Amino acid sequence: MLVLVALAVFGWFAFRELKLMESDILRDIEAKNAVEAQSRDDIDEASSTQSEVSAGADQSLDGQLARLISERPGLVQTEIYSQFSGLNRKHIQQALLELDRRGVVRREKYRGSYRVFPG
Repeated sequence: MLVLVALAVFGWFAFRELKLMESDILRDIEAKNAVEAQSRDDIDEASSTQSEVSAGADQSLDGQLARLISERPGLVQTEIYSQFSGLNRKHIQQALLELDRRGVVRREKYRGSYRVFPG
């Protein structure tokens, strides 16, 4: 009888843990989809305003981001936004995404954001 009670309690805790894992996975998937949608929007926005933005300004932001990340590896992407408070958050997200694609930085999923490391 004691074994059955122990198995029932273990089963309840295991079920609870699986439900927590499921909610974490669903939250990660939703965040990934949101980031991908933002990236598509940012790419569309960047291509429409590309003629207005000089290449030097983009390289300057890329350089500043790369320098910040090399000085503080593992910085959370949301913390990076506060370092560039005068800039549009979407513009910074797009720049980080492009730096990641080019291998200059490496982003790792962290809670609802990303940790960013030098490439």
